[in-house]
Amino acid sequence: MLYLASLAPDLGAIDSGELGAVCARLGVAHPTGYPLYTLLGRCAVLLIPTAPTILRLNLLSAVCAASAAGFACALFRRILLRIRPSADRSRARIVSCGCALAWAASGPAWTQALGNEVHALQLLLVTMILGVAAQPAGPRRVLLLAYLLGLAFANHMTVVYLVPGLAAAAALDSGTRAALRRRGGILLTVGAFALPVLLYLYLPIRSSREPPLDWGDPTSPARLLRHLGGAQYRVWMFASADAFASNLEGFLRGLLQGGWLLVVALSIPGAVFLARADRPAAVRLALGFLVGALWASGYEIHDLEPYFLVARLCLVCLAFAGFAYLVCGLRRRIGMALAAIPIAGAVVLAAAGWQSTARNGDRFIRTYAGDLLDRLPQGTILLSRHWDIVVSPLLYMQQVEGARRDVTIVDPELLRRSWYFQQLRRADPTLLAPIEDRVALFLEDLRLFEEGLPYDASRIEERYRALIAGIFEAHRDRRPVYHTPEVETHFYGGWFGIPEALAIRMVEDPSRAPPAEPLEPDAWRAQARFAGEPVRRNAWSFPLQLGRARLRFLDAAGRDAEAKRWREAVSELERIPPPEER
Repeated sequence: MLYLASLAPDLGAIDSGELGAVCARLGVAHPTGYPLYTLLGRCAVLLIPTAPTILRLNLLSAVCAASAAGFACALFRRILLRIRPSADRSRARIVSCGCALAWAASGPAWTQALGNEVHALQLLLVTMILGVAAQPAGPRRVLLLAYLLGLAFANHMTVVYLVPGLAAAAALDSGTRAALRRRGGILLTVGAFALPVLLYLYLPIRSSREPPLDWGDPTSPARLLRHLGGAQYRVWMFASADAFASNLEGFLRGLLQGGWLLVVALSIPGAVFLARADRPAAVRLALGFLVGALWASGYEIHDLEPYFLVARLCLVCLAFAGFAYLVCGLRRRIGMALAAIPIAGAVVLAAAGWQSTARNGDRFIRTYAGDLLDRLPQGTILLSRHWDIVVSPLLYMQQVEGARRDVTIVDPELLRRSWYFQQLRRADPTLLAPIEDRVALFLEDLRLFEEGLPYDASRIEERYRALIAGIFEAHRDRRPVYHTPEVETHFYGGWFGIPEALAIRMVEDPSRAPPAEPLEPDAWRAQARFAGEPVRRNAWSFPLQLGRARLRFLDAAGRDAEAKRWREAVSELERIPPPEER
């Protein structure tokens, strides 16, 4: 009920649009491809009636996250019965359910339930893995655990954070060792793991059919391995000691604030109590927390919080062990009263976090990307590096909703990848046709880089710049060319950038720049409360920056009537309170 009441009704930032288009059109998503989420998302699109496609996928996340809360309840109860085998069953149910609800209402878990992303499904799978690992040892448990691990690997690689802890626990657990020593035990376990991992075969099979979205073109073994390994993202993994230290410090600082400080305090005795009753379980959770925290801290991206989910869940399990051990050791009346505290805590968390977490009414990305798309003239070529709020949502609008297919979106950052050229040709066969000679030269050098062979970095950069300049030169006289503010301007020699509402139009003669309508401040005012995240705060600044720049241009050009309309709109935008940090 909480997740449905706070569910986002539309597109979110970052990968929401791309993943929505991939699920709806059965494409290939960015590395590592997420075949399990793609296929489940396609099922959600087909099975949930009447709702818009993106809302169906948001609902899938809500269902996965709510299911994860249910499995967390079962996981907590198993932990409790390990440390307190004689615990009162009613008290065990209450404390397990209450702590699961409190975890589900916390910001990290709640946020994943509200939009179209892979992390809610991953949270469900990780919770199931920990729950199965908490069961008594035996051959069936080992096989089920291996199968769930394979499923999680077919969705998102963050499950690797659990592997060291699971391996160490298996080495300490005589039942697991006995199951593996049985005739065919290791072979069956490997087979149980490999079976769901075979879902990755979806990527080359679907890619061979040339879908509209085909990230990485993983049709050859080498391309498939690069895609599965996230080769293009490795530059962000442990690339900077300063970034690692900053990320880890930020994560640890967050654990020392609010309710998380209580979780940390309870996790220490919880680890001791659990180690006495079930040493493998304590090792599994402790290593899950440490590996998850350290590994995620090495990833230099802005949307880092979902990568700490494994560490947070393991810490919550240890804290639950500490809390439950104490509660179930007290007299019945006092113990029952204390067992109900987490339920009240869940209510408090939901109420306190509603303003900062709930996404009902969130149409910020639709307002931004939709307004940008609607204002572009017929046949525009739009260059944008802003994946999070422009390129990704526009992929969804064009591929799923069929909006403005006459506009060609070019991401200059993706032009550094050879697979992107085929996707561009499918989207607009005329775009690269006049400059195929430059494309061939660039791809010749790019192949050396992608295959790990000796290459000339300066020549790659030179041919890359010539390629973008060639796109502009080939089409500037026939089609409008726009770019968003973060794109470099040295590709447009001799032409001028004239700001409009959300993009910049390239013109040869500024005096002949066409008129443009200002933004409607009321639409932006309604979305201000959803602009507090770092990605959205950055986007929030663009309308005002471009509006002021447009106003200076109009004043300098003596276009007083148009300047009056823009001055009024800019004044209205300036009066909107800046979004608070969410």
